[in-house]
Parts: sequence; structure tokens; C-alpha cells
Amino acid sequence: MNGKYAVLVAAEDGLIREVLNGFYRKEALGPSSLAIFRLFGRIGNSWRSVHVMLQGSKGAYELESCANDCAAILRCMLDASLQIAYILVQPEEAEERGQLYLDYEHVERYQMVKDVLPLDNPIVKRLRESARRAEAEPRVRAEYERVKGKYTHGKGSIRSQWYPGNLRQLAKAVGKEEEYLLFVKQFSSAIHSGPMATRYGASASTRRAIDATAGKIVAQTAAMLVAHEALFISERSAAILEATPSEISASVS
Repeated sequence: MNGKYAVLVAAEDGLIREVLNGFYRKEALGPSSLAIFRLFGRIGNSWRSVHVMLQGSKGAYELESCANDCAAILRCMLDASLQIAYILVQPEEAEERGQLYLDYEHVERYQMVKDVLPLDNPIVKRLRESARRAEAEPRVRAEYERVKGKYTHGKGSIRSQWYPGNLRQLAKAVGKEEEYLLFVKQFSSAIHSGPMATRYGASASTRRAIDATAGKIVAQTAAMLVAHEALFISERSAAILEATPSEISASVS
């Protein structure tokens, strides 16, 4: 890791920590704040996973071998960033959307129980025979019934995520449809183990491309949180928010 790259990684890590610590210092978090805090926590953890792989790659072959996995993690980061943007894009709806995100946990838990318990394998059998099932299952069902109306389509089915539509529509709603399409086309084969990626690897397989993409997602998302939550960050972290993607890329070998 060259000197400029090491400084960049340390600065991005510091930015993530400062933003998350800003939430920890608050006495209480409303629905929108709690939702974006959790989503940004995921982005920060994913950023670290990318850098574990980048720093563990000692040469071009090792870097190429993990590029597809980095692309999949970058896709998770983009997903979380778009969800944050959707929660915050209309301030008057931020609390309601934050609560929609939080309450969807009950839908996920209920659907997991409903779909998994009928399966026939030793692990599921132990779950069905658990002494805690009699207590937990009614509670899971009750919470699901309490919130399911928020996520019901016109035909009565429950949508497959907390927000309406799909991720492309979410990106369009926050003015990031072109960015989303560019990302999807660039990394789709790597994410889904397509033939192009299994033969050639991720289209952005260099350290520069992977790190610049991760840094851009972190910086853009952190800027939204700093503004929404009025978080204090250091001058070094503020510089990351103000850096352009090309400046970030130029710091990476």
C-alpha cells in the first residue's frame, strides 16, 4: 500500500467512524435516524470487507481473483445508499419512511419462519421442536399482522421489500437512475456469476476502480447523514466529502 493510498484508507475509515459515533452520542434516535444509522453501519462494514480483500491481495492475480466478490459487496453498499437517499429525499416523509424500513423486519421474520419451518431437514426439525417455538411463533405472527397493511399490494400480496417498486425505481425517485444503471451494467455479471465474469472477472477489476467506487459511495452517503443529522466531523473527514471521484481514484495505486 503506497503512502497516498494508506492516507486515503485511513481518512475514509475515520469518516465512517466519526459519522457512526455522531449517532452514538445522541440521546435518542427517531425512526429516520435509526434507519439510516443502521444502513450506514452496513455500508461501513461492507467498505471494511472490500479493504480486507484489497489489502490481502499481493499481486494482480490475487486481486483479479477477488474482484467479483468486491463487486458483489459494492452492490450491497449501493443498495443501502439508495435506501438512505429515499428515506431522506423528502424531509416531510422521512420519519414515515424510516418507520417503514424498521417495521419491515417483522415481515422478514414472519416470512422466514413461514417458508423455512415446513422444510424437511435436520436443522429445521430442531427448530420445530424447540421449546421456545410456542412462545416466539405467536409473537412473530402478531407483529406481522400489526404491520403487514403498510406493505400490501392492491391484489393483497406483500411486496418483497419495504419500499414500493424495485431498486431502479428507487434510484429514479432520488435522481440516481443513471448512476444505478451504470453500476448494474458494470457489475451485474460479477454479482450473478454470469459467463462474462467467470471468464474475465469483474469489469472494474483494478484496485483503483474498486476502491474509488467504495469511497464514492461512502462519501456521498456520509454527506447526506451529516447534513440530515447536523453531525460534527473533522476537517480531514470533511475533505473526503468534498473530494471528487477522480481525486479519490488518483490516490489509489
